[in-house]
Amino acid sequence: MNIKTGNQIDLISETKVHLHRVTYYVYQDMKGNVIWPAINFINFIIKEGNNASTIETYRQAIRSLFNYILHNNRDWMDVNDELLDVYAKWQLTQSINNPRWRGDTNTTKRNINHDYLAPVYEFYFWAQKQGFHPSLLGIQSEQGDKYQITSALPLRDKAKSKKDGPKQKQLYPKSFYNCGESSDGPSQKAEEWELEELNDYIRVNYKGYTRASLMLMLRIVDQTGSRPITLSGFSKLQFREDTVESKLMNTSDSTLDITPIRQKGGNNMPVKFPLALVNGVVSFIENDLNEFINTTGFDQYDGHLFLNEKNGKPRSAQEISKIFSSITKKLNWPKGKSLYAFRHRYANEQMDIQASINDELGFTKEENAVALQVSQNMTHRSKETLKKEYLESRTRHGYKTKVYQQEVLIQELKAQSEEQNIETLRALELAEEQRKLANKLQKEIERLRNNYI
Repeated sequence: MNIKTGNQIDLISETKVHLHRVTYYVYQDMKGNVIWPAINFINFIIKEGNNASTIETYRQAIRSLFNYILHNNRDWMDVNDELLDVYAKWQLTQSINNPRWRGDTNTTKRNINHDYLAPVYEFYFWAQKQGFHPSLLGIQSEQGDKYQITSALPLRDKAKSKKDGPKQKQLYPKSFYNCGESSDGPSQKAEEWELEELNDYIRVNYKGYTRASLMLMLRIVDQTGSRPITLSGFSKLQFREDTVESKLMNTSDSTLDITPIRQKGGNNMPVKFPLALVNGVVSFIENDLNEFINTTGFDQYDGHLFLNEKNGKPRSAQEISKIFSSITKKLNWPKGKSLYAFRHRYANEQMDIQASINDELGFTKEENAVALQVSQNMTHRSKETLKKEYLESRTRHGYKTKVYQQEVLIQELKAQSEEQNIETLRALELAEEQRKLANKLQKEIERLRNNYI
């Protein structure tokens, strides 16, 4: 049996246990009392065959729920509609107070709906089916049983199809519904001057591999819309010379599809790398990554592009977000505005470019249609926003337009400028190292001369 203690969140602890090749999660309060409903529910979620991301979402929700319950000296069986409403607002406050909060309340509400409230409703629906309480969750009727928690979840499994089943508001009534697509706060989209400011800060305050890796991360997010978790999933082998040549150099394609090892929700959609960016990654591997690995000699190197310079381990999404949040905080950017702002910037720019391409080709410029095309490049996998057959023809034609060719040229010019800046910095660092070595040798010669005299 292998036991690994997890993070303790206030009044509840989670322990990961490997027993007979099966993973369990054990939940306890601060007195050591075992919380069996939480254990059994997460075990049920695992046995249902859910992916790791979904299991993590449910674990997070269970920790949050029982932390709230214990903090307020309640029993989990006491939860009703009123307490669920209070819990939702409590979780909103917790999220906003998190140092990693991105500053968009509406987005946070939508995340709470998906990551906390929906799993909590599912937990109580599971408990209802286990027979823990006869009137725990269900549909309120004028006559008959009254339920503590109002939800149409019991009807979902009886419906012939999702279309015929209850709507989200009926399934999860206490979710936030006053959360539109945008907030009244400051824009979360990065501007060109902010890109320059962030790059300048990295150039001045970091050196060697660390500087090169941070600048490349920023460039990838700005030019592909990648998430931090996506950055943590790129590997050296994906940019091998033979791979690049076979997929890009010897074809008419102008982008290279790279599928990261890790992605949000466990999806396997490729990220489209323009040629100039591919060349930038290859240059990074040859001039920075390989030298870093050879110099440090880390034994555990597994091929990832972005490593922690202290131990050679792959950088996690959390590490990447934390580094950039620390930098943008020093630059006095608005709270919550950091690396993700360049994903928003990419989305906005691509919407404009795609609309212009559609106009040149005589296709529709209607907002939703354009959004469909852009969403695929940004690895959104929602069935409602991805209609692959509809997009592929337009995408192929789009590569031939003047608008697209102009965008490619702009990216190439930017790439050349960035490469020149990095080469200049490398040359300056090398000159400084040689100067120090020359001074050291001169001092040694003087010492030997004095000893001889």
